[in-house]
Amino acid sequence: MFIESQREYLKIVTETKTILTRYLLAAVEKALPPENFIRVHRSFIVARNKIDLFDASSIEIGKNEIPIGRSYKSYVLQALGFKGTE
Repeated sequence: MFIESQREYLKIVTETKTILTRYLLAAVEKALPPENFIRVHRSFIVARNKIDLFDASSIEIGKNEIPIGRSYKSYVLQALGFKGTE
């Protein structure tokens, strides 16, 4: 569903479990297919098909609210098909 960077660890959250591992978020981002995953914050990558709701500042996946980073905002909104103006 999403991946969260927590210092030197990554928290990988799936529908059934949470995995804590030692990887760099940038390395995992390169390995993931960009058509299925999107980096939305310096600490978060989300699965596109798991996004329930989004607005200009956050994404909801299930009960998890994930912030959209300022430097990622225009890219994320464009990638998710948002046509509005700020």
